[in-house]
Amino acid sequence: MTTTNQNSSNQAMGIIAIVLGVIALLISFTCLGFIALIPGVFAIILSAIAISRANRENKPRGLSVAALIISIIATFIAVIWLVFISSAAIIGKGLADEDGDLIEVFSDKFRKVIEEEIEDNIEDDMEDMDEAMENMEDKLEELEEDLENKDSIKTEDAEKKLEELED
Repeated sequence: MTTTNQNSSNQAMGIIAIVLGVIALLISFTCLGFIALIPGVFAIILSAIAISRANRENKPRGLSVAALIISIIATFIAVIWLVFISSAAIIGKGLADEDGDLIEVFSDKFRKVIEEEIEDNIEDDMEDMDEAMENMEDKLEELEEDLENKDSIKTEDAEKKLEELED
């Protein structure tokens, strides 16, 4: 009778471990994934106990091994989330001014970057516009010269140059 009770308690422990491991895995994929550390660690402990009992009693341990693997993966993902959130908090604290107003500091820096980018784009566009105006003026001067010398110009050439100006 004790063998059956131990076997069923071992299976129950494996089932609990795999359920906790799956819960931890599901939680680990959310934005609060670090919370998965709690069920993940419990699942690792329970599955390790179930595996050691199964080895001692020469019982099947597949469910416990699966629970251990799932729990380790979930805990690893939760640790990655914890590191990510901790590093973001450290970076955020470094960006905050002495008043601790991180949002204001971030918005000021963001606004400055956007303004600089807009100014650079405007300067580039103005240079392009100046260059295009100079080209247009040169073509107009050529056309005026050609029109003054009507005898030497053909009407087809004048029409082509007018079309170029329109483009």
